[in-house]
Amino acid sequence: MSRQVGPGVMLALLGMLLLQSWVACIPSAPLSPAVPSVPASSNPQPSGGNLVDYGDGTASLTVWEEPLGIGMVRDTWIGSAAPDSNHAYSNGLRVGHSSNNSNRDCAMLALDLDMASLWTNVSILSASLELMPSQVNGTPELFTYMIYKHNWNPEQATWNDYDSGQSWEVSGAQGNDDSGGLMDQQSTLTNGSWQTFDVTKSVDLAHFRRSQGFDSTAGVLLCGPAWGDSNVEFLSSEVAMSSARPRFNITFSWGGSSTPSPNTRWVDVHPRSPVRIDADSPLTFSATARTGQGDVSSGTVAWRATTGSIDAGGMFTPDVANVTKIEADVMGVLGEVFLHVVPGMPVSLSLNPETATLPIDAVLNLSEELLDAHDNVASGMTLSWHADVGSVNETGVYTPSAVGEDTVTVYWQTLSASSDITVTPGTPVHLLFDSDLTIPSGGTLPLVPVVTDILGNVMPLASAGAITWESEQGSVDFAGIYTGAETGTWRINATSDSGASGQALVEVTAGELDDIELVPPNGSVPADQPVPLQLLWIDVQGNHVPVRIPLSNWTAEDGNFRMTSTGVEWLPRRVGNWTIGVHVEDHWENISIDVVHGNASRLLIVSDGDTVSADNVLDLLLQAEDVRGNRWTVSGNWSMMEPEAAPWLSEVDDGARFDATMVGAWTVSAEHAGAEGTVTAFLFVEVFPGALARIELQGHGERISADESFDFQQRFFDMDGNLLTDVQLNWTFTHNGNSYDRTNDLRSSGGVWYPQLAGHHDVLVEAGGVFYQIGIDVDPGMPHTIRSLQSDGFVLTSGELVELVINATDLDGNDFGTDVLWMLPRDSIELENGSRSGHYLARGLVAGEHTLAFTTGFANGELRIVVKPGVPNDIEIELSRDNAQTGDVIDVEVRVLDYGGNLLVVDPEQVEVTTSTGKIAHDTGTHWRLLLDNPGVQQRIRANYSGVEREVFLDVDADPLYAFGASGLATTLWGAVAGAIFLFLLLIGLMRSRARKEAVSLDMLYEEDEEPKESAPVATLAALHTRQFRRPSHSKPPSSATLSGPPMAAPAAASFQPHPQQGWNPYQYAAWTQAQQQQPAQFPATAPVAPQSIEPPTQEHEPQQIPDPQASEMSPDSSAAVPGVEVATEDAASTEDDAWTEERIRQWCSAQGWDESQISAYLGQLHESTDGSVTYEQEAETPVSENIEEAVDVPAETVPERSADVRESGVMKAMDGTEQGSTGWYLDAEGRPSYWTVDAAGNWGREK
Repeated sequence: MSRQVGPGVMLALLGMLLLQSWVACIPSAPLSPAVPSVPASSNPQPSGGNLVDYGDGTASLTVWEEPLGIGMVRDTWIGSAAPDSNHAYSNGLRVGHSSNNSNRDCAMLALDLDMASLWTNVSILSASLELMPSQVNGTPELFTYMIYKHNWNPEQATWNDYDSGQSWEVSGAQGNDDSGGLMDQQSTLTNGSWQTFDVTKSVDLAHFRRSQGFDSTAGVLLCGPAWGDSNVEFLSSEVAMSSARPRFNITFSWGGSSTPSPNTRWVDVHPRSPVRIDADSPLTFSATARTGQGDVSSGTVAWRATTGSIDAGGMFTPDVANVTKIEADVMGVLGEVFLHVVPGMPVSLSLNPETATLPIDAVLNLSEELLDAHDNVASGMTLSWHADVGSVNETGVYTPSAVGEDTVTVYWQTLSASSDITVTPGTPVHLLFDSDLTIPSGGTLPLVPVVTDILGNVMPLASAGAITWESEQGSVDFAGIYTGAETGTWRINATSDSGASGQALVEVTAGELDDIELVPPNGSVPADQPVPLQLLWIDVQGNHVPVRIPLSNWTAEDGNFRMTSTGVEWLPRRVGNWTIGVHVEDHWENISIDVVHGNASRLLIVSDGDTVSADNVLDLLLQAEDVRGNRWTVSGNWSMMEPEAAPWLSEVDDGARFDATMVGAWTVSAEHAGAEGTVTAFLFVEVFPGALARIELQGHGERISADESFDFQQRFFDMDGNLLTDVQLNWTFTHNGNSYDRTNDLRSSGGVWYPQLAGHHDVLVEAGGVFYQIGIDVDPGMPHTIRSLQSDGFVLTSGELVELVINATDLDGNDFGTDVLWMLPRDSIELENGSRSGHYLARGLVAGEHTLAFTTGFANGELRIVVKPGVPNDIEIELSRDNAQTGDVIDVEVRVLDYGGNLLVVDPEQVEVTTSTGKIAHDTGTHWRLLLDNPGVQQRIRANYSGVEREVFLDVDADPLYAFGASGLATTLWGAVAGAIFLFLLLIGLMRSRARKEAVSLDMLYEEDEEPKESAPVATLAALHTRQFRRPSHSKPPSSATLSGPPMAAPAAASFQPHPQQGWNPYQYAAWTQAQQQQPAQFPATAPVAPQSIEPPTQEHEPQQIPDPQASEMSPDSSAAVPGVEVATEDAASTEDDAWTEERIRQWCSAQGWDESQISAYLGQLHESTDGSVTYEQEAETPVSENIEEAVDVPAETVPERSADVRESGVMKAMDGTEQGSTGWYLDAEGRPSYWTVDAAGNWGREK
């Protein structure tokens, strides 16, 4: 339920809207915490941070960033390594210097006093900043300054800029306009402990500026070393743990706010500490004095320096390398910088001592000195050292290597200095003797040593003093003469009075030969081992001395000799007993040596071969062989490398046996364990197939087509199942009791069979007495021709069910029943599949002669049938009016129809028509006249003929004048009304007749002689727009019927019913449609059947030649031959046709599956032929004859002479730009464009 809104309410709403608009226009101040002002005597409550009131008029406030992101405490760090990077959201604050990338970092922090809710009427007593170090490297010294750039932005600040696009005076905020007012300086840092910095000056100044209406931010710059590797990282306000974030502690007193002094209170000097220069480089300083309120103050700067000199302009000239304090005095206020002066560029280099003498077994320490122009000693320089003879390291330690003069030089760039050194010999240390001292037994040898110092410098023999001798064998006199006795190599020690010592090795050899002795080996020797032969030289002193005799003095029955460092060795070869002999001078000596086989160097599997048939066995023997080729039989463990071959190997006495089974390469393994270890042998055996024992063919029980080839995939096996090749089979085929020899065919094709006869085939093959047989069924191939067994057609009545049989013949002549694709004229018959292939059940529908087309693959056929009217199956009752009044006489038409909707001629006397609404009597033909007497709703009218019954219902209204019956008053009233209507219609008719005559006269007057031209075949579609297709008067369409296609599409002549789908050829269908359109319908159906949509198949077919028959028109008298057929035009069709706009045509084409190119081509041709418009003419309705027996003479429509339309003839019609019969765009039987290619042979193929 709705509620009425009064004027008062409307005015109130309007006032509220105006008030809201006015409030929205009022500028609003930015939201910020309230900053209260309280008297000193009150008890204030904390409004921001953590407040502690000490009760003595003072309090402290501790603030930090909580919660994160409110902006109370903001921080960042800036670095020279990434001068354009901002680090506001980093978890750390870096301060200090790193030498690995020459990077200096500074931290920047800001405290917003308004956000901290600090009272305005308080005096700042002190303020501190607390930071938590997370990592400390070295011992960085930190400096805390105020930030003068009050509009610096922590989210945008970098080493180069304090805000986006706004540069610092000096990068890193180091300029006097950027920061200054040193507040604190600390160098003791502990990792994990809070570090406190005094920031009172910055907070006090911000508090003052805040009271003056300026910004309320206190900025702090924290910097560290400018060189070296000392740095620290503090936790920032971005860390998750709020208790570790930077915090400010402010101690203040309640009461009035103090005002900083307007006088000069500090002086900033640039560059500021820490600063480092070398003694050669002057540096200019600048100073800026500031008042206690932070403003720049004027005044003359007086400069002072503890060392060096500085002029009035601040130019400092260094001299001594040390830490110099620079002072800037402005009106008694000092600003200072501690300057680190390092030595400048070295200009001189000296070496100490310049000359020296030392023994060769001593070292000398040399020291260098580099001085700059101010005589400052430069240290840490990289020097280069060089010694002409000896060696000197990088620290200047000289080591001599030879007696004589030497020079050591030190270099630094272009500077150098030298020291001359004389090297003398050292003390005697070594007594050296010759290394190849040899004497025969009984001979003498003088021993003369060489005296050297520790470095091997030769000294006079006398410098050693007296020598004492000591010998292992033989004797040495005081003069150093050695006498040999027993053979061997003996050590003789010598020691001098000066401490020098040494030893001599003397070899005493055999003396004069007396006899020889050849020592035999102890027992047998293996063939793979050398046999040392020891020959003893027996001298006249009785010494038995092993001697080495040339190989030419040795003889042996087998083997060879070789000379080694230990003597002669005999190398045996074969097993046996062999004699070895040697002679020296005229002495001979022989011995016998027994040789046995050596260690097994390899294992051999001995067999008759390495190939064997699968039907045979292979005997195996295991033998060992030493390096000399001696072999002997051994036992071992036998196995197969392939597990599946293990059962084929069995051990026997002195070997094994391999029973070959499967074809392939197999590996036999044998393992022998001896004293020398385990040795393994392998034998690779190739097994080839045995004799043919079994044949296999594929295809038993299979079913193939006569159009196909079949590969039997013949395979051959021996007894063990091994596959054989190159076997030639003899082939015998048995079909229907007849046998055929197909050996040559099957051998030449490699076992591939090309069948011809359909039916069952028994295939028997034989090779080498081995047989094999299979059975295979052959189905007929692709139909080449198809036909109906009722070749002359047949006659059936509507509703009668008959059987159709379709047979096909393939290329091999096999005849068989086959399913086909049917193309049925609309309402000709109903068709359903029969019990087997090629059998169908047909039921007649509309009476008349019909041609049934059928196709499968590339084969086509047709069958002509005649359908005659059948028995009564249905009754139709049609009233001339749907609503009437009592006293009306209405026409009732009663039609008796058979199964197919054919109108049957029956005796009216046999038709029983009854009703409760009035009196009914037969009039003529199928018509009865009904006089309405009884009013009422849904009055029944019933008709019955031979048990077939139908009823309809009629609403009858009561007519008030009907009460007068046939009185003169009623007659007069109705006559007057009818006369008036007649006169009005007559007047309208005369006026319209006169208007038409005038229009015709004007057309004749201005008519042009030139006849219209049709430029394209598709222009014929324009004629279709005005054609009115008639339907029988007894078959009116419902008023709600919708169009099934655009107005320019001709109605289909027949339905297309596939039974079943086995392929579709557009050319066959087009020709078939043309033939069907030439035959008039004899008995129209009772109701229109929606045409079936014919979609082209997805598979491609072999293109065929398309005949081009001449289009034929329906005879004007064709409809006259059908009794009871009336021609009429219905306004409903015209009304619906008027709704076919171009957009609707596009929608319909899209629903049919057309692509954009087809739709555009179709509309282009349509616009060419219709001047861009689609119009439809309406025809006056022709009166319906009441005599069903009388034929109606229908005059033929007058259509301008034109080319045959593709939809009437069924022939593919070339579109604009395409020559008929050539590749291009065509219209098919449905008026749809498509693209076809035509090759040189005339074959057609659809592309689009």
